[in-house]
Amino acid sequence: MSPSWKRALLLVGVLTLGLTLARLAPVAHAVSPGCGDTITTPGTVTLTSDIGPCAGNGLVIGASVVVINCAGYSITGTNTPDTFGISDTGYNGLTVENCAISKFSIGILLVDVWHGTITGNTANGNGNTGIAVDSDAYFDQSEYNLISGNTVENNGYYGIGLYVSSYNDISSNTALNDGSAGIIMGGWYACIYGVTTCSTGNTIQDNRADGQEYGFNDESTGGLGTGSGTSGTWNTYYDNECHGNTVESLPAGLCGAWNETGAPEFPFGLALLFLLLFPALLVLRNRTLSSKPLQV
Repeated sequence: MSPSWKRALLLVGVLTLGLTLARLAPVAHAVSPGCGDTITTPGTVTLTSDIGPCAGNGLVIGASVVVINCAGYSITGTNTPDTFGISDTGYNGLTVENCAISKFSIGILLVDVWHGTITGNTANGNGNTGIAVDSDAYFDQSEYNLISGNTVENNGYYGIGLYVSSYNDISSNTALNDGSAGIIMGGWYACIYGVTTCSTGNTIQDNRADGQEYGFNDESTGGLGTGSGTSGTWNTYYDNECHGNTVESLPAGLCGAWNETGAPEFPFGLALLFLLLFPALLVLRNRTLSSKPLQV
């Protein structure tokens, strides 16, 4: 084969490889979206301006592996009922970061979403909930999501709500002056009647809740308002702080002291003694001794 043919074939190969890599690379959306837009392409959407005020929804997720980076810009509603700042139903791998979302019913809503990351956002002044993680109408649960480093404040009912969902990590968030509870684990109506499996394997750690009716409220299987927190299977609360709430936690012990819902609770000193005497049992049961005693 002549040298010119070899060079031609090499050029074709390089161009083919380049086109293939271009197709595989995440898409960066050049145009900042607006109210009610649906993101249908995987990739990163970086806002270059504020969105809203929106009479309806803010952004709707219509593809998996989408990154919404607000870059400090805001998404604002008009206090219209049943609207959502960012909503994702059934698309996995969503990341929402650096957003300020206000005046919707729910600021950020995940329904039947796996492996999402919601971090570094502020959800303020939404009518119902700042950030909600939920199952769909068929009780397909949201699982393995990370909700971390967010501030949820002055929302009508809840700062962060976790409903009939499992294996999620709710960590290092701050809930301030939300109407009912800073962080709530609900969904008792579904599992108490055998409709679906109760929320299980969630970790709620290193959060702070100030100025609510309830700092932390686990009512996932006990019935509305009873605060039995039985939850079924090993939802773990540790190193959470609560101050200035009417009831710091329901049931007691979800903030400050160590606890796994459904497990017995101990005063801090007794828990430390128990850890020293029976360390293997504590490891097997996956309980964690708080380094922060209860602060009120």
